[in-house]
Amino acid sequence: RQGLNVKDFYYPYSQREHILKIMREKGEVRNEMVQIKTLNGEIIQMLLSVIRTRYEGRPAFLGFFLNITDRVKLEQSLKEALIHAENANQAKSQFLANMSHEIRTPMNAILGFTDLIDEQVTEPRLKSFTKTIRSAGNTLLMLINDILDLSKIEAGRLQIHLSDCNPQDLFEDVADIFILQVRNKDLAFQLNIDENMPEGLLLDAVRIRQVLFNLISNAVKFTDSGQVGLRVSAENVDDHLSKLDLRIEVSDTGMGIPAEQVEAIFEIFTQQAGQDMQKYGGTGLGLSITKRLVELMGGEISVESLPGQGSTFTVLLKKVDIASIHSERKLEKQLAFDARRISFRPANVLIVDDIANNRELIQHNFEDTAIKVHQAENGREAVDYVSDNPVDLVLMDIRMPVMDGYTAAEKIKQLRPALPLVALTASVMKDDEDKLKSTDFDDYLRKPVLKNDLYACLSRFLQFEETTVTDTDEEANPFRDLSTPVRAQINQRLQGDLQSHWQQAQKTNNLSDIRIFAAEVAQLAQDTECDALDRYASQLYERIDAFDVSGIAYLLHQYPQLQHDLNSASLG
Repeated sequence: RQGLNVKDFYYPYSQREHILKIMREKGEVRNEMVQIKTLNGEIIQMLLSVIRTRYEGRPAFLGFFLNITDRVKLEQSLKEALIHAENANQAKSQFLANMSHEIRTPMNAILGFTDLIDEQVTEPRLKSFTKTIRSAGNTLLMLINDILDLSKIEAGRLQIHLSDCNPQDLFEDVADIFILQVRNKDLAFQLNIDENMPEGLLLDAVRIRQVLFNLISNAVKFTDSGQVGLRVSAENVDDHLSKLDLRIEVSDTGMGIPAEQVEAIFEIFTQQAGQDMQKYGGTGLGLSITKRLVELMGGEISVESLPGQGSTFTVLLKKVDIASIHSERKLEKQLAFDARRISFRPANVLIVDDIANNRELIQHNFEDTAIKVHQAENGREAVDYVSDNPVDLVLMDIRMPVMDGYTAAEKIKQLRPALPLVALTASVMKDDEDKLKSTDFDDYLRKPVLKNDLYACLSRFLQFEETTVTDTDEEANPFRDLSTPVRAQINQRLQGDLQSHWQQAQKTNNLSDIRIFAAEVAQLAQDTECDALDRYASQLYERIDAFDVSGIAYLLHQYPQLQHDLNSASLG
């Protein structure tokens, strides 16, 4: 259009000076984004390129404008969508954290009072009711754990921790826990481990066990006749680089999966169409979690299946490092922490919790020690106390009125950066664990706090001397200092419902049954303030959380020793 000049279209006009500066420095312009105002007043996004040329024999410039308005709008909408998704994910994580705390608090009360009722009920029909309530409650808690686990994986907050482990021991241990279940269904179980497998690999043994538990339990659940197999082989072994590909195959001769449903079974809450829910149950979370765990470990999972003939799930972990020194089992050393051996040097510990009973319960653990305990009811009181008094360590509840634990911890670290802060949390959401580790807390303890866990945690921050405790020393009997009525109460439980829970755990090797047994022991430890039971429950919980089959088996095997020690103390 005659009489128009390109400089009149820059919006704002200052862009022209920027373009001229580029021309002076580089002699041309390549793909500079500018805003142009059209004749009808619309603002559009353009990519501008300018090159030197000649026109009618004279030097000239040739400019090219490319309208990218739609692309810019699309990119902006994608950015907004990403921000919205991140905000939604953050809101979901916060909701799940609250759900974890809010659901677990009443569930613990329900299960606790169920146990009390069960102790007083003798009528068989009512006994079966309490057993049903307990079983349903623990199933609900396990479901919550699965949902929170999946949420953490989706949020990218689950970390893989590699350590050297003996693969032969690892896979044999996992296979052992399913032997009884397989035999109860009159199935055969085949374990085949490559004889050339190195004695040490760098793996996340906890996540490997979690994957195998999901795959093998599914294989056993959906197989009514025939066999279940676990085959492990080493492929593409590179001795020079000390790496190999680890192939794990879990096969069965069960109901199989139709071809059109094979890919869908790895999706969240998806189960095979036509599956008998009353017979098989489940939520459809197991394989979804398994797939994500395998991918986090840098591997891939696939399945081959024929309806009515069975399925084979294959996990392939590529470029696994071969450990230079193979791992040896040292269960006794792993489980050797004993609070009785710890004698803390004089120190000041501040306990912060808005519930007085919780403060008193923790303070009771420091009786007859050199630890001097101080208390605060909320975060504000804690900050004020730390600013005016000598404190060597703070035990801080997270959820409190006036000022919560996160805010108080931040303020305390500003005052005293080197002061150890240990969080007390009722949540078991692993996202919360990561948050606690990444903020101002140096460690965390889950409620209810057991003495062995408490001392193990504090021994990392406070000075102490280790004393010798020998089993041959009569005074070392962990039940000797208890009163006769308390020993009688413990003996009644050990010979009663705890004995049946232990036998059930031994019989089934089922993690749910083992967890119920551990919870019963922990509750009895709290009721009777018994350090020996407290220590035993702490160790068993730790092994369960790590899916450590050999450690669990070792501790279950040690249970009769508790009964023996109690009887010895009573006779003495």
